[in-house]
Amino acid sequence: MTSPRIPSLPVELWQMGLLDQVNRLTDGKARLRNKVYCTLANYPTLFIAWMQLGSFLFRHSSLPSRKREKMIMHAAALSAGRYPFAQHVGIGRECGLKETDL
Repeated sequence: MTSPRIPSLPVELWQMGLLDQVNRLTDGKARLRNKVYCTLANYPTLFIAWMQLGSFLFRHSSLPSRKREKMIMHAAALSAGRYPFAQHVGIGRECGLKETDL
């Protein structure tokens, strides 16, 4: 039986130039240890579009970072998204969220 999951693609197997694009969009601060990046790398066009949205939300939005993280975690909790919730708990802490906020 095959797994329904999309396999992670190691960075060294990414399409040529994809890592450079990701680094440009994140000012070299991409969290490549996050498996979502290596999964999306299977679909470079989708990955770059997703990174553009993320880059805007994280670097150019007027939405305060604490509020952004609370909103993301709330949406993840409502949709039972354990992985995005867990990822954004760490980011939320970096933005100054306290345990009571989480």
